[in-house]
Amino acid sequence: MTDIAILRQQLEHVAQWLRKLSGFNPESVGWSTFNNIIKQRMRSHSIDDVTQYYQLLKYSIAEQEALIETIIIPETWFFRDPNAFHALKQIATHWRNHSKMQLRILSLPCATGEEPYSIAITLHDAGFMSHQFHIDAIDISHTAISKAMQGIYTDNSFRNKTLEFRDNYFIKMSQNYRLMEMIRNDVIFNVENFFMYSASLPYDIVFCRNLLIYFDHEIRAQAFIRLHSMLSTNGLLFLGHSEAIQATHYGWNTTPYSNIFCKPNLG
Repeated sequence: MTDIAILRQQLEHVAQWLRKLSGFNPESVGWSTFNNIIKQRMRSHSIDDVTQYYQLLKYSIAEQEALIETIIIPETWFFRDPNAFHALKQIATHWRNHSKMQLRILSLPCATGEEPYSIAITLHDAGFMSHQFHIDAIDISHTAISKAMQGIYTDNSFRNKTLEFRDNYFIKMSQNYRLMEMIRNDVIFNVENFFMYSASLPYDIVFCRNLLIYFDHEIRAQAFIRLHSMLSTNGLLFLGHSEAIQATHYGWNTTPYSNIFCKPNLG
């Protein structure tokens, strides 16, 4: 067996372990990139053998977290895909007009908080009071959750042509913007693994955008089953553009809104 073949075999051991832990499929970023990431982590420990690093990874929670932090580079900003939030406003308004129950929403993975905070701002703009909704936000990254809870953002988080919401809900600092405490208090953040997360009650809406693209077919099928279990009977699933076709392949029902789906009947 050549050195390259041995290295690939060693990397596949790490990849299989990572897949079981988080569902992440190295092929989604390419084996070359995955190899470079592993080498970067090995150098940080002065390790030159992948098998030795694999042993460290299996037993070191700190290294598990560090590897995940290195692989996951969140690309997010406020009101990413504005159409999703226009739809949310209409759906939430209809909900409030026909139900006295609290609207429950989950954002995953929430990255550094731009998405769940955009959800909260949308609901306030729709006339909701804070007690009328509940927003949970989860991510596997400790670093991302820590930044999200601080609620401090740079210009990079504001990429829309219209930034009126920034004037209404943020306080300008020297070089950054701090989200108003009222909105920060609307979102409950937790470090959670999607496949291990268990909510006390089902959600009426789940935002799960641009996560499934990192899974292979088998893990993606498991993810859709998990999402099904998280939603209430009439719950709605918000997906990213590239994931919409996948949802129909797994039996999810389309709605009048683009990239938003109803639960399939698994019975």
